[in-house]
Amino acid sequence: MNHFVDRKFIVWAGLCTSAVLTGCGTSLDELLSGVRLLPDPEIISLDVHEQCDAVMTEDEILSSILAARIDQSNGVTKSEEEATALQNCAIDALLGRTTLTECNACKLAILDQVFGESVR
Repeated sequence: MNHFVDRKFIVWAGLCTSAVLTGCGTSLDELLSGVRLLPDPEIISLDVHEQCDAVMTEDEILSSILAARIDQSNGVTKSEEEATALQNCAIDALLGRTTLTECNACKLAILDQVFGESVR
């Protein structure tokens, strides 16, 4: 087979892919502006809303739920997630972003929603 023809096909395929991904002159930001990457806010439980109201925005809550779901699907245990969450809350409290009590309550409520409630 002619290598020149193979290269033309590869270049053509690359250009077509680029055109599809960029929306033919549309910037990537414009193309993705209508795409919601986070789950619907309706998935947030009442307990998470109550515990996280003063700690996180709705999008931060949804991001945390999504991250916990991903970790769960990758085999991370709830105990491992709790240990990480408590460490992160300690750092956030030291930086003055929130109180340790409020942050811990919020993070643990999120983990309860994702992994199921545990007896404390």
